[in-house]
Amino acid sequence: MKNAFKRILLALSLSAVCATPYAVFDPVNDDTDLFRNNPNIPAERPNVLIILDNTANWNTAFTNEKSALVSVVLGLDSAFNVGLMLFPETGGGNDNIDGGYVKFAMRQMTTANKTALATIVGNLDRLADAGNNSTIGLAMHEAYLYFGGRINRASFGKVKTDFTGNTTGNPIAAPLGNNALPASPTAVSVYTAAMSDSCQKNYIIFISNGPTNENASARSTGETLLTLARGSAPPVIAISPNGQQANWADE
Repeated sequence: MKNAFKRILLALSLSAVCATPYAVFDPVNDDTDLFRNNPNIPAERPNVLIILDNTANWNTAFTNEKSALVSVVLGLDSAFNVGLMLFPETGGGNDNIDGGYVKFAMRQMTTANKTALATIVGNLDRLADAGNNSTIGLAMHEAYLYFGGRINRASFGKVKTDFTGNTTGNPIAAPLGNNALPASPTAVSVYTAAMSDSCQKNYIIFISNGPTNENASARSTGETLLTLARGSAPPVIAISPNGQQANWADE
């Protein structure tokens, strides 16, 4: 299971840009260099952010997804850092900002941390933890903010966000430290950066339950955020077939 997870990481990797002028050349396309690392050196542990599609259409796959994810997490060793992001819920004290929120901050998979993450996944409720909208483009933007330690956009107003002292909405993650946001987070609170080194490898695994079908409002917001991030209107990456062409997730 762990080896399969590693292959998924390689296939879906978003590699960090290394500031070091000398890169490792891999003439045989061997992925072992990604995972033969020293877990005691933070820069050598890859960061893996799992974005789990928790919208209403996860009914069919819900039990199987949870079981598989718990099994993978418990099979990992301390050479990995893993975090979990979900689509936001609304009501019940949550604000209405769509995108994604950090349910479990990026942490080294020590015995205590992976047990906590596995417990959180295992406790997910199909109804009580269902997200409002499948806004993968905005979730990708939130992941960008989180990896870089920037001002959060959607996490601060969510009851279950992993922030310091949140023993009510997120009692399992809160005491572990290295929380995604500080206590009593606001719209200007800065994320605790998931990256600790410019040469660290970073991965996003998006576990989908079908087409994202982002609404027009989310697509418009995503385009605006991309334009601000790059300083000009983003180019559109062609998709074939083009059923998801309007979504900004790939960009």
